[in-house]
Amino acid sequence: MYIHKNTVAELRKLVPDIRIPIQKNKRMLKNPQGALGRIWKISKDVSDLFKEERVELGKERADEVRGYAEKREAIKYGDTHEPTMEIAKFYLQDRTLIHKLFNVFVPRFKDYNQCYTNVYLAPTLYTFEKYPRKLPLRAILELKGHPFPPMKPERIPTNNWIHNILLEEARREYNQKKAAAEKAENEEASSLRAEDEENEVD
Repeated sequence: MYIHKNTVAELRKLVPDIRIPIQKNKRMLKNPQGALGRIWKISKDVSDLFKEERVELGKERADEVRGYAEKREAIKYGDTHEPTMEIAKFYLQDRTLIHKLFNVFVPRFKDYNQCYTNVYLAPTLYTFEKYPRKLPLRAILELKGHPFPPMKPERIPTNNWIHNILLEEARREYNQKKAAAEKAENEEASSLRAEDEENEVD
């Protein structure tokens, strides 16, 4: 079936412009209040993320909340676009966060050509209550440009550490001795070969 290119362009407008991989499998997330309770929980977690800029959630929950945090309507349309304001008011429970969204995050992310969030797996935790078992996986979700120390610290150069300097000098001395021993061995072998040749001539 042929689809006109203009139709494809219109269809692309309906697809969310999100720069993160979307999980295709069903998330095993439940809420006692059903779908409405789940949406309320998502809005609470989104509010916490925009307030704190770094939150710890369950792995599946963090992946779901990340998709909502990556929505780009605020950057595309600004605070004068009524549908965008309705979405912001729904997902940001604290009204002061709406001001923060358009005055802090929009200027921060308007020139970004990549995703606005990072997610990291938290260390696996175990509990020994009743019986030893592994707790559900946790994840750290953060907005880029936050004021906190990085989750992945920068690698510190260790070339000038005293023990590395001593090891480097020991390695150099060992290589020099090894090269000198090989040179002496080769010279001795050459002299023995020369003596053998002289004896054969005699």
